[in-house]
Amino acid sequence: MADESCLVFTVPEVAVLLGVSRAFAYELVARKELPALRLGRRLVVPRAALNGLLGKVVTAAPHSARNSVMVKPIASEPGLTPSSFQ
Repeated sequence: MADESCLVFTVPEVAVLLGVSRAFAYELVARKELPALRLGRRLVVPRAALNGLLGKVVTAAPHSARNSVMVKPIASEPGLTPSSFQ
């Protein structure tokens, strides 16, 4: 179970946290864009590496939040409109 005391995340858990597919998360690991360690047969991403990659602290618990993840569209941010991306 992943919680705030967990030191590593599985690649599928990281995919949920990042809002990308599981396959894409594994692709990021293969391209070495997502730091990962092999622990036996398990491939895990250290919390510290994920925090460094994102530049902030990751506090979500993927197991408990998997079915309740809310994604806020970027365009709904104040001052951002779809035309500002061009």
